[in-house]
Amino acid sequence: MTKTQRTVTAGIEHPGGGVDPVIDLRPELRFESGNRRLVGGSVVGTMEDGSTRPFGIEVPGDAFLLGYGLHFAERYRNLPVVVAVDQAAVRADPDAYLGIYRGSWSAPSDGAAAGATPREGLRDPR
Repeated sequence: MTKTQRTVTAGIEHPGGGVDPVIDLRPELRFESGNRRLVGGSVVGTMEDGSTRPFGIEVPGDAFLLGYGLHFAERYRNLPVVVAVDQAAVRADPDAYLGIYRGSWSAPSDGAAAGATPREGLRDPR
């Protein structure tokens, strides 16, 4: 068995300018069983002094996120942004948000066909 070496470059910055180096990161993530979509969890950092510190990860509310690598039925993976969409609409019609690619940001409104006003049905997940 070949052992893989990895390098972690991370740290916790403090308001006074100090930095606590993180020497290792271990993901403890939770995914939906049906589609492996991230639902939360944490990343545990091992500090230089050997102590550990968890960093929580929360997916906001019931947000269904697409873009920047997140996909549905292999669609929307290459979006340069992450957007929260109506999960029921995209399940009913996987192409419902293809307007995002064309720059129109059209989205279904209450299950209607795509072509609603710009950004309707989409929200910034921040």
